[in-house]
Amino acid sequence: MTLPHEINNLAAYLNAVRIRPGMYLGTNQISKLYDHLQGYRMACMLHQLSPEADDKFFDEFDAFVYGYYEVAPYGNWKDIILEQSSGNEQQALVQFFELFDLFLKNTQRKPTKKIVLDFFDQVLQGTELKSRLGNSFDNIRQETINLVKEHLMSNRKSDYDDVLEQLELRAETIPELGIILAHITDGYQTG
Repeated sequence: MTLPHEINNLAAYLNAVRIRPGMYLGTNQISKLYDHLQGYRMACMLHQLSPEADDKFFDEFDAFVYGYYEVAPYGNWKDIILEQSSGNEQQALVQFFELFDLFLKNTQRKPTKKIVLDFFDQVLQGTELKSRLGNSFDNIRQETINLVKEHLMSNRKSDYDDVLEQLELRAETIPELGIILAHITDGYQTG
């Protein structure tokens, strides 16, 4: 059983709800969970508690569910899951937790924006990279500046995913670039 002091984010909270939905929701229904989570979100906003992982759920879970069921975006995740469960509230609640687990697994990815911006900082500082990349440095520097300029004000993860993907493609022909990118990425996985 999860103790109250062990609940410090939405994932931990939902694990407690999963174990005893009746206690938290009053009934085993996805509609009750949805309403409950709207209240959770409001409380977080009012108390200025907004862990990044919680934001990710509220910002991206609808799109994840649309993609999972391969449906056009309409309604919200509760409506989609409930429809896919033939209107069965209890079955939809079980399905929600399965989808939430998949969502967490799929979102445990690299912090691409931070990786790209760290790489950009290293490119601007240049000294170590220039010695490691040799003749390729000037070209990579200009490409990186252009890529980051296009996405500098963006907060969309997909924009930085695209930049990192382009850098990784470039790294296939310049092994030293791949080593630098791997070093930056590893720093986020261990740190």
